[in-house]
Amino acid sequence: MKRFIMLALLIAFGSAAFAQKAQVTSAWNYLKNNELDNARKAIDAATQDATTGTMAKTWAYRGKIYLATSVDTVENKLVPKALDEAQLSFIKAAELDTKKEFQEDIVNGLQAIAFQKFNEGVQPYNAQQYEPAYGAFKDVSDIYAFLNTQYNIGIVDTSAMYYGAFAAAKIKKYDEATANYNKLIELNYKKPEVYQGLSNIALAQKDTAAALKYIEQGRAMNPDNNLLMFDELNILLAQNKTNAVIAKLEEAIAKSPKSAAELNYVLGNKYDLALLDTTNAMKYYGEALRLKPDYFDVNYSAGAMFFNQAVVINDRMNKLPLSDQKQYDELKIVRDRLFRRALPYMEKAYELNPRDRDTLVALKELYARLNMTDKQNKVGEELKALEGK
Repeated sequence: MKRFIMLALLIAFGSAAFAQKAQVTSAWNYLKNNELDNARKAIDAATQDATTGTMAKTWAYRGKIYLATSVDTVENKLVPKALDEAQLSFIKAAELDTKKEFQEDIVNGLQAIAFQKFNEGVQPYNAQQYEPAYGAFKDVSDIYAFLNTQYNIGIVDTSAMYYGAFAAAKIKKYDEATANYNKLIELNYKKPEVYQGLSNIALAQKDTAAALKYIEQGRAMNPDNNLLMFDELNILLAQNKTNAVIAKLEEAIAKSPKSAAELNYVLGNKYDLALLDTTNAMKYYGEALRLKPDYFDVNYSAGAMFFNQAVVINDRMNKLPLSDQKQYDELKIVRDRLFRRALPYMEKAYELNPRDRDTLVALKELYARLNMTDKQNKVGEELKALEGK
């Protein structure tokens, strides 16, 4: 009797194991017939079994079923996380597939998922929704890293790595972004945007020395790239490295004719404010205006330079003793000459932007100093109207 009971238990156990293996076969058949709902039910039941749940075949089939679900326009609405489930299933299959019987299915499946994940990242990336974009591009990189470790297929998606780094930086995941950028450099990915990305991260962390180092590395790899050149200039400007800025600006002017007006203005501004060198300041201001006569900033800056010099002379005049009339009269000639030099530039700035308060204030003062009363009154009324008085 005991032997009979033992035999019955063995038969029952065998029947249960057979039933679960049949579920795997049924799931495959349902998939071939595009009965995805039934396929999912069958394969999910099989994964819960002690025997079939440890079979690579079960998880490889599950990966295929959920991958098919993810691209089916009806079924993917019922299972919105189908692609993630497919990814997890293929990875589980690879880990169980010690004999690599399902290598081709796993590799092809994961590559198909990576392709879909990349496309899923593009839309939010373009919409500047960087959190979901980062997640999608990270999945792509993780998939290829897994495949390279597991099967040594030697594929790296540098686009996903770059976009993932950019998105990570935007959501302040600076360590992840830096790691991705550095991997790209190791892969000899020479695009200047990589060095810009590293520089921007350093700037966000208030490390201008590191930011400049990255830009210099990028320029060594891309010596003719204007974006890197301008980034370098901006960092040097922020560091107030006047001599270095002047040298770089002169180089930039030679290399960037389309930006020559702007660069001449910045160079003139450096000579004006940092070095107090009127001659060179006007040399570059003049060149900027030759290239772009309606350049408001240059007209205002040139006018302000002469105006401020005149104010300095006026202060000296006011400090003279009453007995020193001769020096007073000499300084007045110099002062008024500077006011007159400032006038055409300020008038042009006013013509270009008649509602700029600083221009109106300076112009009103100029007209007063030069005894141009009617124009002084007119500008004064415009200034009151602008200030709501």
